[in-house]
Amino acid sequence: METTKETTDKMLTEWSNCTAIDNIIADRLENWELFYDTKPTEEQVQEDVYHDYDSITCAYEQFIEDLTYNILQERNPNGFWYVKVRNFGWRCVDGYSFLQIKTGTELVQKVLPNCDCSFKIFADGDKNLKIQNFHHDSPVGNEWYYLQVITEKQFDEESLE
Repeated sequence: METTKETTDKMLTEWSNCTAIDNIIADRLENWELFYDTKPTEEQVQEDVYHDYDSITCAYEQFIEDLTYNILQERNPNGFWYVKVRNFGWRCVDGYSFLQIKTGTELVQKVLPNCDCSFKIFADGDKNLKIQNFHHDSPVGNEWYYLQVITEKQFDEESLE
C-alpha cells in the first residue's frame, strides 16, 4: 500500500464515539472502586457505559476543551483560517472558505458536515492543520480538510470578494 503525505504527518488528536466509549469502559474497569461497591464484570461495565449518556457527553466536552486550548489557541490565537476541503461527501467535491474559528465547537460546526463524524487532526507544519474525516458519505476517510493560518487583513480582504 502506498503511503500518502496526509497519513504520515503527526496526529494531534482524534474523535470517535466508539473510541471514547472504549476509553470510558477501560477507565471504569481500571478504577472500578470509584464507580462500584464490588468489582464488576466487563459486561456489567459495558452495559452501564452504553446507558450513561453523561459519560460520552463529558468525554466530548473534554475533547472540545483540549482542542480549543491545546491546539487551536496554541497554533492560531486570532483564529483566522483559509480552509480547503478535498473529496467532500459522496460526490467528492472540493471547495474552500475563509473562516474565523477560535474554539473546538466552532471548528466542528463550521468545518465538518452536520452528521455523526469521526475525525483525526494532524499537524501540517508549525501552525497549519489537516483533518481526515469519516462519516456515512465518506466511510474510508477520503474527505480531507486543510486549515491554513492567515492574518486578519487577509481574512478581511478575501471575505469581501
